[in-house]
Amino acid sequence: MNPRAGNFDLMRLVAASLVFWSHQYQITGFPEPAVPWVGSLGGFAVFAFFAISGYLNSLSVVRSRSSAQFLISRAFRIFPALIVCVSLCVLMGAVVTTLPLSDYFAPPGLGFNGRNTPFSFLWRDSILFFGLDYKLPGVFESSLGTTEVLTPLWTLPQEAKLYVCLAIVALVCRFDARAIGGAVFVVLGGFAISGIWSELLPIWLGERGLTCAILFAGGVGVALLERCLTKTIAVACFTSIAVLLLWCGHKETFALVAIAPVCVVLNTIPLPRWTAPKLDISYGVYLYALPIQHLTSDLPLSFWSKGLFAFMVTLLMGTLSALLIEQPMLRVRKRIRPLSWQGSLWPASPSMVPDLKHVKD
Repeated sequence: MNPRAGNFDLMRLVAASLVFWSHQYQITGFPEPAVPWVGSLGGFAVFAFFAISGYLNSLSVVRSRSSAQFLISRAFRIFPALIVCVSLCVLMGAVVTTLPLSDYFAPPGLGFNGRNTPFSFLWRDSILFFGLDYKLPGVFESSLGTTEVLTPLWTLPQEAKLYVCLAIVALVCRFDARAIGGAVFVVLGGFAISGIWSELLPIWLGERGLTCAILFAGGVGVALLERCLTKTIAVACFTSIAVLLLWCGHKETFALVAIAPVCVVLNTIPLPRWTAPKLDISYGVYLYALPIQHLTSDLPLSFWSKGLFAFMVTLLMGTLSALLIEQPMLRVRKRIRPLSWQGSLWPASPSMVPDLKHVKD
């Protein structure tokens, strides 16, 4: 088993499962266990998602030596499965809505393209960059917790923006892992040092974009310093930043920086071969969990029985999404001929780029 791929795939699946159970508590009205310095199980999972994403995608963009190729690959990874999921949610809403179909598709006072109408839900949530709609008319309104259909989508615009930022930084740095990794270390290190004199929490509290950026940057920095130096040095560098934050009393910010080196260390732990997922279904699980939980919320079962049933259905949908949509689209992407201009005004020297053939896109 390749621990670099297998452990990260397993961690992403665990993170997607934690998001599932976090929402299960909300939907059923049960109090959710708190995670120190993070908040909820779902929040902890999001921390891991962004840190791992920064790690793997930084290696991908340096390997490709093309910002354009990198962004095209990310689009093929995100949008096909997302569009199918959003479309199925619109159709599902038409079946379960408490409104007449005419009012469902064009609610009085909102019209056909008002916010949180099916058409707006479809195009906004499929494109990501023009504001998201989370609800559908008359759908899941009797829920004990959230009535939103696709709450987890809030992370996808943040991740897509970070992909664009990473592509731009890589282009400016000519895909030099040393320059990118060093810059991230200096920026996060300076951020931590400023915490000696000032309170950091108000800077990012409530700012989802900054929170996600710190997590993502931690993963980028560890990955690229590891390629230039060693894994031990890279982990030690970012652990030292986290320890400085903890020493200054910034526990919540400490958690943001510490999660990346922790995930990288966990990725080095040898696990039995059977623990490595044969198929990465984490994205599909993340997308389909909440709608399925809503649909099963009225079953006359206990909290755990209902949750386990919904979880099994979610795993099935995640598997179908991976087999029928995600993997075929990635194969299509691989058949597309590379752009002749390589997406860079300054082609990177091969000496700048380490051998990363073993790293998954």
